[in-house]
Amino acid sequence: MRNKYAGICYRCHGNVPAGAGHFERHQGKWRTQHADCAIKAKQEKES
Repeated sequence: MRNKYAGICYRCHGNVPAGAGHFERHQGKWRTQHADCAIKAKQEKES
């Protein structure tokens, strides 16, 4: 899902503006990532 609030990308540690990335629940906390980082990680996982 798209992030409603700004945050820090857990993959590249860059700033993620509201609506520019995705969020997910992980170990009882919310974490945010850039949309590009999510796509790149998915491509690497499929390879």
